Amino acid sequence: MMVAYIRIFSNISELLSALDEDIAESKKYLGELLRIIEELRIRAENEKTLINLLSKLGVNTDKKRSAVINLRNLKIIVNPSAEEELATLEMLAEHVSRKIKTLQDIKKELESFADINVEARFEAVYIDGILKEVYIKY
Repeated sequence: MMVAYIRIFSNISELLSALDEDIAESKKYLGELLRIIEELRIRAENEKTLINLLSKLGVNTDKKRSAVINLRNLKIIVNPSAEEELATLEMLAEHVSRKIKTLQDIKKELESFADINVEARFEAVYIDGILKEVYIKY
């Protein structure tokens, strides 16, 4: 699903400040994700150790415990393993990291306009949380 919206700013400084806020918010979210990922890595390692121990004791361990339901636009995983969750969250962390880098690059490019002091309205078009176009209306 694509999320698109427009934000209106009265000057370039407001737009740059908004980008700073977006970057900070994304970094905070990435930090939370990385903390969760570390916890899942520990849990995945513990699950693996426990399964190996049970196998050595002769206990039948079914490695595939989760069930996957594929709908048209959604995947539902019932009782996911820590490894399954970990793979998804690592992919999400990579996406957020790329978003941060993109926003930082955009901000750097827009800073060259910071010295321009004109009366204008700046309409910023965002798609999926990333600034894609800016309309300067004077």
